[in-house]
Amino acid sequence: MPTKKQLKHKIAEPTFREKFRHEILQTLALDDEQKKFWLDKAETTSEEVLKMIYNTIKPYNDQMRKYIEAAIKDDPSLLTQLTDKIATIKKTTLKLAEKEQTENPEELLEKQLRDEK
Repeated sequence: MPTKKQLKHKIAEPTFREKFRHEILQTLALDDEQKKFWLDKAETTSEEVLKMIYNTIKPYNDQMRKYIEAAIKDDPSLLTQLTDKIATIKKTTLKLAEKEQTENPEELLEKQLRDEK
């Protein structure tokens, strides 16, 4: 029988709706507006409908993950480039949040990414 400490540290299996949200956030098959729609509706839409959408998007996402893994395997420098860009995005986002700057954040981020090249 597991101890209290073991139970405390055990990570719960994500619910179907959490898995659904994750796949929606990860997919390239939907634009931002469509993603927002499904994320907003995830709690109120029937699980049957969500499963149909999930079963459509998940294979696509899995295939994209395989393509990315293959590309990184062929050229490991891609992972470094991606990691650097993600770090830049995080830094820029943090700076914008600190300055409470909301005017054209996309433009500022794109400029920051171009300047790093």
